[in-house]
Amino acid sequence: MNIIDEAQKYVTDLFKEHSDDKLRYHNIEHTKNVVKAARLIASKCKIHLFSSQLRKSVLSS
Repeated sequence: MNIIDEAQKYVTDLFKEHSDDKLRYHNIEHTKNVVKAARLIASKCKIHLFSSQLRKSVLSS
């Protein structure tokens, strides 16, 4: 599992546990679109999503 998959799972679980009808924009569909965009950007920038260096840098911030 790469970092984007991990983030997607984390946020999906978070929305399931803490759903709120007041959140009209930041919902699961918006989150799925963000994941899709992140994958596209990563592929265009030739970022290897399994990179341990990338994972460490994102998780430590």
